Amino acid sequence: MHRGFHTSSPTRTFSRLSVLAMLIVLYAASNAAAQTLAFDIVIRHGRIVDGSGNPWYRGDVGIRDKRIVAIGDLSHAVAKRTIDAHDHIVAPGFIEVMGGNSSILIEDPVSAESKLQQGCTTMLVGEGISEAPQNDATAKLF
Repeated sequence: MHRGFHTSSPTRTFSRLSVLAMLIVLYAASNAAAQTLAFDIVIRHGRIVDGSGNPWYRGDVGIRDKRIVAIGDLSHAVAKRTIDAHDHIVAPGFIEVMGGNSSILIEDPVSAESKLQQGCTTMLVGEGISEAPQNDATAKLF
């Protein structure tokens, strides 16, 4: 009987167990690393609307360097700042395609806050004529 390649060989069994144990440890370490990624901001417990047309789903959003870098269950993630969305909608910025008039944003920039508070981060203006951008000469025309 050739013992070097026999499946019940103690050396062979030890090798398989050590490889399996090493794989389990590596998997656990990589999973733990993924769960403890450091974010600048984590928005937790939100109803995520991702803009794909799919229904919303519950989850967390991880932000690093002003970019969304993770979406999903980030319950074990570390963050410099955590925002609890309290089951509110978390969505990318909306584009207002019928803004029409941007002069109020020029005349009273504080009014832009109302747009942002409604989730509008981009306005399409100037369908025909636009007040922006302005300089002293063009401002007199309006």
